[in-house]
Amino acid sequence: MWKIKFLIPLLLLSCSSLNFQRVDFPVATRDIYNIILDFTPEKTIYSAVDKTVYIMAMNKIHIYTEGRKINTIGGLGFEQYQFNKLTDITLAPDGKLLALDSFQKIIRKFDRYGNRI
Repeated sequence: MWKIKFLIPLLLLSCSSLNFQRVDFPVATRDIYNIILDFTPEKTIYSAVDKTVYIMAMNKIHIYTEGRKINTIGGLGFEQYQFNKLTDITLAPDGKLLALDSFQKIIRKFDRYGNRI
């Protein structure tokens, strides 16, 4: 019984000490493209220069230009267009796509169509 009397105040104190950070989103937002997916995206980036959306999901990168799917690269493997563990994607300063394969410890560079550079 003494354990319950000790644990309840401890639980209440630990819950009351949590810090929550408020995140404000812009009031006015607009859709760039409405794309219906049959998978859950892990990360999405948009190139305003090329009007291209890159969506990372399940070890693949799906490429959409102006709302239309133009290519899918990746999948599990060791070929030049495949990844062992696709961890992150980003855009390089020149607008090219960079993909990090953390298992092979390499960064691959692709153009807006998914061609390896």
